[in-house]
This record gives sequence, C-alpha cells and structure tokens, in this order.
Amino acid sequence: MRRDELLKLMAEFDVLLFPTRGGEAYGFTALEAMSMGIPVVASNVDSMPEVVGDGGILCEVDDVKCFLDSAKELINYPDYAMELGARAKAIVTQRHSPGIVGKELLAIYNELSEDE
Repeated sequence: MRRDELLKLMAEFDVLLFPTRGGEAYGFTALEAMSMGIPVVASNVDSMPEVVGDGGILCEVDDVKCFLDSAKELINYPDYAMELGARAKAIVTQRHSPGIVGKELLAIYNELSEDE
C-alpha cells in the first residue's frame, strides 16, 4: 500500500489499537495516528508509555479486556475520544516533531563530540 493510501485509510480510524508485546523501537505507528488526532490504546511496554503519554490509554500486554473496554469507551464517548485525540496531537507537536527530535539529536551529538 502506498503511503498516501495508508494515511487516507488511517484518517478514517476512530481509535488505533496497538497491542504490541514489545520490541518496538519507538512506536512510529502510534505517533502517526496521534499526529492525526487519533486516540491510541497501546501496550504498556518499552517506549509506549513515553510515546503515548496522556494522549491515549495503556493496557498491560495481552490484557484483551482492557483493549476491548478502552475501544468501546472511546467509541461510546466521542467527546472523550476527541479530548484524547487533541492531547495526542499536541504531544506529537511538542515532543516528537521532526524539528524537536532533530534539535535534541544535534545537542546529543554536540555534547558527545565535546567529550572527546
């Protein structure tokens, strides 16, 4: 699937369920959804708590009931879903945008080069 088709499809999501068991380097799938204002229900593992923050809901790995109940709650309470989606979008803008991440990486590289 082409990227533009994928983003068009993702724009139709009410919620993104991301039940990973771990091993995700950074959670880019969650970040893409969050950047579009889509609330995320993700596993409480690896970097996901940091990535999702208060822009989504975290469930323990393999807690199917938590994922289902959270998805139902977001679908049944659209105001809550919109609130989480707005928070998610703000998190991406404030902490995960390419400009912010690039500046942070540059600062780390500069610090490391000064230590030599």
